[in-house]
Amino acid sequence: MDFVTAWKIASIVFTGGFGILGLLKDYKDKKTNKITKWGRISLAGILVSSLLGMAAQLKESSEQERAREATAKQTLALARNTDNAVKQIQRVLSQLDNPEVSLIFHVPCTNQKFAEFCRSFGEGLNRICFMGNGGISGRMGHSRSYS
Repeated sequence: MDFVTAWKIASIVFTGGFGILGLLKDYKDKKTNKITKWGRISLAGILVSSLLGMAAQLKESSEQERAREATAKQTLALARNTDNAVKQIQRVLSQLDNPEVSLIFHVPCTNQKFAEFCRSFGEGLNRICFMGNGGISGRMGHSRSYS
């Protein structure tokens, strides 16, 4: 049992006890119509224990509100993470419409290592390649529709 719960229970017990004390003892002098010593003790006890009980209730309520706020923040963060994960999964599972694959290359024909390549393949690639600056540059692409 935590302190606040014990505090609330004690407050209720003391309030009831001081109320019973007020009923059992004469809380008013019948001749002078003034509150007696026991009446003052009973009234003060009821007021103090009631105030302490209200303070305990306020403390418990504020702790519960803080716990609710923390839970709400955690839930929101979890929901955002889940939403992000679902979006990423959707991206992975989405079918690509008309995928296109491209290859961009540049072969320096002035280099002896590539001179033979330029001579043998250069003429066949002329329709998609650009000759110039001492080399072959080009772009080859392929597009295919999947249904």
